[in-house]
Parts: sequence; structure tokens; C-alpha cells
Amino acid sequence: MMKVCYINLANQINRKLEIEKNFSKLNKNDWVVKRFEAIDANSNEIINLKGKITNTNKACNLSHILCLKDNQNSSEPFLTIEDDTVIGQQTYNNLRNFLHQFKQDNVAWDIFFTDIIIPDVHNMLDLIKLRYELSKKKEFITIDLSRINFAGLSSYVINPKSYKKILDLINDNNEIMNLPLDLYIRKLIHQKKINGFAIFPFITTVSKNSFNSQIQLKENELTDHAWNLFRILICNESEFYEQEISQILEQFNLITNNTYFKKFNPIINYLISDQLKIK
Repeated sequence: MMKVCYINLANQINRKLEIEKNFSKLNKNDWVVKRFEAIDANSNEIINLKGKITNTNKACNLSHILCLKDNQNSSEPFLTIEDDTVIGQQTYNNLRNFLHQFKQDNVAWDIFFTDIIIPDVHNMLDLIKLRYELSKKKEFITIDLSRINFAGLSSYVINPKSYKKILDLINDNNEIMNLPLDLYIRKLIHQKKINGFAIFPFITTVSKNSFNSQIQLKENELTDHAWNLFRILICNESEFYEQEISQILEQFNLITNNTYFKKFNPIINYLISDQLKIK
């Protein structure tokens, strides 16, 4: 059995219903699901909070921190997700298998992501090829996140032994509201103050709600859409999201009308495909 906590704003009823619908399709005996109410960006608690980041980012930071504190006494690994996360049919078994393997191999881990944002194009190309090769063999690997640029806190598990360590590192930062929490966690991982990993191909992904983010600024929407579409395409069960993928791709085809860059599409497609022959 796996405990899961989803972070959800009080006014985001549709997201709450979609999360519950998602879990209702799965084996209920596998999951113990609870809701954690997110902090509203318009609350006095956030408005009076000092820091350089936006109030929505402050609210997101504080929501995750309070959720961590709320679950810090858990004796078992605890999956925390945001309310635009999609849990797949295979998520439970894959997650349990990896956590069991970590325990068997005595891996020193603090935080384990089931899905992340990959903002670097070079890493994207490498993962496209890797995902194709792993899927053919029906295999998974772990990615050491100290070696890769990433973002996001949409779906992660914290080692029960590491709650205090992570919370102490967060509380030790007097400027925690000057940087989004996912980037601060990434910084700690890159500095090797905490050990972070991701399962690949990803075993969770983002729903269509992620294309209407409550956090990101509107001028960044197209970039966010590209990152989120990549996350869906690269996840283990992407074949179940063909309708969403087609709709989003149509939007990109309408928007990305730069003829210079479009000329490179077939070349890149060939270079990352299994048809490439190295002489």
C-alpha cells in the first residue's frame, strides 16, 4: 500500500474531482489518498510574506513546506503530488519496485521524483532516444539528478529518514521566499547536500490542467506548454494520452510558424531515430 497526498487549492474543485476520478480508476486497495489544502496566494499570510518571488510562487513554496511538515512522522515513503498530476495504471507497481530495489541495494536517497521538467534541449534529445530504447526492452533506470538540469515538484517521494534533513536545510535558508522551492531543492541536489533521483521513463505525468498553470506567468506559457508536452510524451504510459497530445501539437503547429527552424524538424527527427546509421 502506498500513501499519497495531493496538494490542492480550495477553489480548484475541478482539479480535486479529476484527481479523485484518476484514483477511482485504479485499484483503491493500492493507495491511501488524502488531500492537503494549498495556501492561497491572496491570503494575508502570503501577502505579508517578504521575498522576491511572486505571491503565487510563495504560496506554492509554503504549501509544499507545510505538506512536508504534516507528513514528517510517516514511517513509510510518502508520495506527494500536485493536483495536475496523472497517476498511471502502472505507477503503483513501478514505484513499489523501485523503492524495494533502493532498499535492497542500500541506496542513499533523500528525494525521488516520478516526473520532472527538463528545460535543457540537449538533455531532452538524449532522453527521447533513451526513452525509445528503454521502452523496447520494457526497462527503467534511475537518473542521478545531481548531474542534470531539472525543475518541478509535481510528484515526488521523500525518504522517511530524510524529512528532518530536508526541512532543516529549507528552514536554514533565510531567503527561501526569494527562489521557487523546486529550484532550491535542485540547488541542494547539485551541491550534493541531499541525494535526489528520478525514475525514467517517468511513471507519472501532467494532466491537461498543467496547460493552464496557476503559478507561471502568462508570458512564459508557450515555453511551459512545450516542457509539459515533453513530459507527457516521455512518460511510461504516454500512449494513453494520444488525444491530449494531438490537441496540443495542433496548437504548436499554429503558433510556431518560423520557417527557418521548421526546416530542421526532419533532420532532428532522423538523428534521434533508430534509423540513424553511424559509419
